[in-house]
Amino acid sequence: MNPSAATAGSRTGCPPEVLARLPTSQGHLEAVVRIATQGAPAEDVLAQLRSVQAALSAARRCLLQAELRTRGEALRRCSTLDQRAQAAQALSRLIALATRPTQETDGG
Repeated sequence: MNPSAATAGSRTGCPPEVLARLPTSQGHLEAVVRIATQGAPAEDVLAQLRSVQAALSAARRCLLQAELRTRGEALRRCSTLDQRAQAAQALSRLIALATRPTQETDGG
């Protein structure tokens, strides 16, 4: 593997399977906006929004699984206590972010 590609991948944190899922979600959301602006019934818009949420949740799960694997492997490779502590803190931050409830806005 090209070292610069590996570095770039670790900087973005997004594995290819996540990057492949996001445009699909984006396209689906654009379709929801289109049907909503065309006056589709609320039930149809809500059903499509549920599909968008499911697609985004799948991308989130995929990214989280990849990051947990990567950070877990990094933790196992640590040779010093300081490195292990830093890797454990990074893993802990990821878990905290992943388990934090989503905040919905009221639109106002």
